[in-house]
Amino acid sequence: MVSGKTAAQVAQMRPDAVHTSYVVSVVWMDPSLLTFALHPGTQVPGAVPGAASQLIGAERSAVWATFNSGFQMKDAQGGYWQNGLAVVPLSVGAASMVLTSDGRLSVMAWPGGAPQAGVVAVRQNLSLLIDHGVTAPSVNSKVTSDWGKTVGNAAYVWRSAVGVRADGTVVVACGPALSVATLAGALQAAGAQTAMELDINKDWTSFITYQQPGAVPHRLTADQIPSANRYLTPSPRDFVAVSPRGTGV
Repeated sequence: MVSGKTAAQVAQMRPDAVHTSYVVSVVWMDPSLLTFALHPGTQVPGAVPGAASQLIGAERSAVWATFNSGFQMKDAQGGYWQNGLAVVPLSVGAASMVLTSDGRLSVMAWPGGAPQAGVVAVRQNLSLLIDHGVTAPSVNSKVTSDWGKTVGNAAYVWRSAVGVRADGTVVVACGPALSVATLAGALQAAGAQTAMELDINKDWTSFITYQQPGAVPHRLTADQIPSANRYLTPSPRDFVAVSPRGTGV
């Protein structure tokens, strides 16, 4: 709750009719009550002036949740831009998570050119998973470069994705036993009109919540593998932090 209003809700669903012993978490978040901030990792994409690779200061004292970002840049088929610095050049048409100075998050195919005024970060990863409510036609592709290399080349693995609904609210899906198609299906069921895959495989995908005061971390589900403390110390990989609006972060 933020200012007495529901800022986020979590639903869990079976990924499909076969993997019924697994559940996928879908988190709905209201950007009128929450802010989103991108943090660079020490290795992916590397240091960015003015941006910390961990939760610190006022943000640490207020943060509600964090979730993993995208692939290593060598596999992302896109770029990373933050605080006016193109750490990796942005690619036209790439799926892009765009964050603004007022803490809003959107997902789009990058139109090209420099980020507009008010944009503070752009993180690209592959092509759009959902575009105008329609799943990408390549979701069943077996070409590794399309949706990433999984451990053992398995089709059903841990995956995560972020999407935006028609009303501007943000949804994140994260869970095991997901193919690209069932990941898209989970987001479509949550109403996502645009969406992009984030990371894959069990060592990287997570959604973490924090109990305040003290930023005590909790993995959203017990079967998540990464440490709940992963963003309280310098992180090698980039991530998104979610905080209540009005807390000054």
